[in-house]
Parts: sequence; C-alpha cells; structure tokens
Amino acid sequence: MLLKTIFPRFNLRGSILNIDDRRHEVKYMCNKCGKLRVMFSLCDLKTEDLASKGYIEITDIHNCVESKLTPITLYVDASYSVRSQFPIEVEKTKTTEPLPGLDIPLPIKVKMGNREIEKIKGFRGKNIRSIKISDKLRQTNFILDISNKGNELSSTSKMSLVTVSMRINKKVSEENAKKWLEIIASTIETRVMLDETVLSHLLVYLEGKIGEKPEEYEKIEVEFLLSNSHLISNESLLTNFEENKSKIFPDWTKVEHSYAAKIIQNCSASKHKTLWEVYETVKDKQTLTEFLSLIRELRKQEVIKVEKMEFFTLSDPQTK
Repeated sequence: MLLKTIFPRFNLRGSILNIDDRRHEVKYMCNKCGKLRVMFSLCDLKTEDLASKGYIEITDIHNCVESKLTPITLYVDASYSVRSQFPIEVEKTKTTEPLPGLDIPLPIKVKMGNREIEKIKGFRGKNIRSIKISDKLRQTNFILDISNKGNELSSTSKMSLVTVSMRINKKVSEENAKKWLEIIASTIETRVMLDETVLSHLLVYLEGKIGEKPEEYEKIEVEFLLSNSHLISNESLLTNFEENKSKIFPDWTKVEHSYAAKIIQNCSASKHKTLWEVYETVKDKQTLTEFLSLIRELRKQEVIKVEKMEFFTLSDPQTK
C-alpha cells in the first residue's frame, strides 16, 4: 500500500517523535489487586482543583480482583505522585472532610452536584431539547435544559456509573438517538478525566446526527471529542504530506489539503497541542464535523497520532 512507503510508522519509543522525555508519568500500585499501573501523559494536569486543593482526581478502570472491572479514584498532586486511592462504589461519592494529614476527602455518601452545560454557537436546540449527564465518577450532573417538550429517553453505561438522559424532538428517531446515548455514556465512563467544556461541543456535534444511526467512524469521533487527547506529528511527516497529498487523498479538495497541512503543522512534536487547541486554529473556517473528519483520516493514514490519557499495566502479581 502506498501509504506505508510514504509515511514512517509512529513509534512512541523511537526517534520519529522523540518526545518521551516530555511525558508526565502517573504511576501507582492498586491496593486491591497489586497491579502496577502507569499513565504517560502530555497533559500537564494543571487545573483549578490542583491550584485550590493541591491535588486533582483522575480515574483508572482496570480488571481488578477476580478480573472484575473496578474504577479507582486517584488523588494526584502537582508532582504527579498518587497521594491516595479509593475504589469507587456506585452509591458513594465524597465529602469535604479530609483524611488526617493528607487533605484528601473520605469516600462517604453525599448528593451529586449540578453543573450547567454552556450553550455555544452552533447548537440550536432544535433536535436536542435537553440533556442530563449523571456522572458518578465525578459526582456531578451536567445539565442543559432548553425546553420541556419532546420525547424523553436515557441510557446507562455498562458499570452503571454514567447515565445520559435526553429530551428530543418528536420527529427524531428514538431508536437511533438511544444508540447515540449508549455511545456517550460508555465513552464518558472510561475517561481518565473529563473536560466539562467539551460537553458544549459534543452537543453541537450531535445536533445534526442524533436522529441518524451512528456509524463506526462516528464512534471514533465521539472518542476524540471526549478524550483529553493530544495530536502529534512532525516536520518530516508534514513534508511527506505536502509532496504526496494528491496521491494519498485524491478525493480531497485543495481547501481540505490546505486545512490538513495546517493541522499537521500545529501537531508538531515540539508543540504538544491538544485536539481543542488545534481546533481553535481552524474553527473560523471549518465546522467541528469537518475538523474531526480530517483528524480521523489523517490518523488512519498515520500522518498524525491521537494520544489520549489512559493507564497501562506494568506488572501483575497474579501472572508471576
């Protein structure tokens, strides 16, 4: 295949990207199963919580005791050290009472908090009248209520940690809309972190699609949307793209080739931009759907890499 000869394959440990020394490492040993788990992230994890509390909360879901999928809340400080960990129970969230000496909350029953999803340009509320995402991992209901008219439906993720409820236009196919809700709930449940500002963009993306059956490529795009992903490429790949773009993407217009080149340029290994930072550079001339389509195709042809935040197992005492 032509692509394999034009573009070198990505190798995170090799010399093509050469960015391992810039990754942050979050590593811990699970108190329940003893697995050593690690996440390498290009994200600096600098958030309001880190500034105000001295730690952030992230989630790792892995096959734990008896191979049961278990979500673990990790409390990570500014030096990327895991200060404490708690397995998540569906009926439990957190209080503001700290553990002695650690300033980390204890896991006890409290009410879910509510956060409003911002309505942004591009979302008209014609097909989606309201949405509520009940996220027990982050102890928050994310809500946008445009109208109380329409048909109500909901879907819950596999571990019952995320429920997405929606009110849709009566003309929209409930069967297809339900499939979208299943995808959203399952995707949010597996996120290490959730940037709530992305939910506004998610609604823009869904507005014109909610009544159609989701395609496999659209599931990938939702994954892009809801992940704290970085887009990675380099100057060599940009040069190869410029020289061979008409062969690799013969059906693309000159405008699409131009936008793709700009995206690749903004993904160079020295910049480490997130998907949303790259989108900011083209959003005035591209819709979100068009942008995600280009990202998907560039990733498929290995011109860029989409790196999301996720944990891996380094060692497992049960396999020794």
